[in-house]
Amino acid sequence: MEKEYNRLSRLRLWILPVLILGLLFVASCNTSQGPGDDTTGNIDIWIDSNGEVDNEENGLKYRVSEDGNSYEVCGFAQDSHPEVVIPATLGGKPVTAICPDAFRGNATVRTVKIGENVTKIGQNAFEGCTELVSVAIDGGAVAIKKEAFRECPKLRRFETKGSLDAIGEYAFYFCDALEDFVVAENVGWVGSHAFELCGALSAFRVPGNLERLSGNAFLYGGLRRFSVDGEISEICPGAFDGCSTLKYVKLGSALQKMPEDLFRDKASVEIVILSPGCVLSEQMFVGCSALQQVELPTGIRAIPNRAFYGCGALSKIVIPEGVLEIGQYAFAECRRLERVELPETLSKINAGAFKTCERLTEIHFPESLTVIQATAFQFSGLTEVTIPSGVACGQSAFADCTALERAVIGKNYLLPEGMFQRCSKLQRVEIGEGVTVIPAGMFLHCKNLTEVLLPESLRIISVQAFLGCTLLSELKIPDGVTEIAENAFEGSGIVLP
Repeated sequence: MEKEYNRLSRLRLWILPVLILGLLFVASCNTSQGPGDDTTGNIDIWIDSNGEVDNEENGLKYRVSEDGNSYEVCGFAQDSHPEVVIPATLGGKPVTAICPDAFRGNATVRTVKIGENVTKIGQNAFEGCTELVSVAIDGGAVAIKKEAFRECPKLRRFETKGSLDAIGEYAFYFCDALEDFVVAENVGWVGSHAFELCGALSAFRVPGNLERLSGNAFLYGGLRRFSVDGEISEICPGAFDGCSTLKYVKLGSALQKMPEDLFRDKASVEIVILSPGCVLSEQMFVGCSALQQVELPTGIRAIPNRAFYGCGALSKIVIPEGVLEIGQYAFAECRRLERVELPETLSKINAGAFKTCERLTEIHFPESLTVIQATAFQFSGLTEVTIPSGVACGQSAFADCTALERAVIGKNYLLPEGMFQRCSKLQRVEIGEGVTVIPAGMFLHCKNLTEVLLPESLRIISVQAFLGCTLLSELKIPDGVTEIAENAFEGSGIVLP
């Protein structure tokens, strides 16, 4: 019996220390720091079972980022507050994001101030915040995700002291009170429908560079002025669709491709400034009936076909040096165009380029010009014209210019049919040496023509060349002329022997 008692006593002696050690171990496990805890500073922070953190100092809920190096704002910890202040740092770590849906549908928030370390505002983060009035970001580069501020009806001002990497699709959709959108530096890209139905947003300016402007970005809004001061990389088709009040557009440099429909039928646009490096497209401004002023970019080589067709309010155009060609009907039907400055590099004016420019009274052709195609200035308002030597003109190039009074044709070799037909006020014409043929109908029905100086090189006067020139009574025909068509002077005052 005594042996058994001694054995139990020895067993109790080693069990007791083991139990004490076990209790100490459990206690130490319960009091150790968990992953993501940060006890630095004077902020009271704790981690719940979802990995989210409550910062009791400003009433916001946070979570640790995936890499464990920063925090993300998830919304209010408990009660909502009118003012949301998102700090740059929390417990020594940066606050870098606002989570998706963080404040969605909140009816209390009025102002939001975002620290400089935030780089992302998540999808739907502030959607439907019906009392939100202003948003201010201290700096940095921020990406605004899809629908982040959608349908915030009282939001009037958005300002960042830095850049925006992105403005997502529908980001400010139906923020119809938004008046001021201020960016200090660059914008990465603007998503489709980003500012749709923003009726109060009259101006959008990027002081730096813009990477991409998507289609329908300002659909059915109140945009009046759009400008990019730096470089612009891409504009998608339909970027200004639905912008019925747009008046002023300034596009930055380096834009290598322009959508054909960018300005087409934008009847409200008045002024367009294209920076160096931008390119033009065919029919680019067709239907811009209010367009008054265009600054074309340096570096272009041609004005595309019908680029400004029907721009009835355009009064002046300066075509920059380096342009070699003006396309077909490029400025046709620009009925108020009064002044055109052509570059010294210009080689070709294509068919109908200035047709029906009724107020265009004068134009200076550079010595570099080699071709004026058919109907290029038909029905224009030119009062006099001097064509440089060696220029090949197309049929009816100056026909029906009813204000034209004087024409000088330099040394040439081939003139077209009907070149000045029906120029009813034309009085005097001087034709340079080298011309051998006065073609058919060249001065048809020029009823006020009284003086024509023909070159000694002339050999043929074709059919109806001077038909209907009723006031032409004197004409010195060079001795070298060997052929005069039977009706060449029909209806004129010239009587052939």
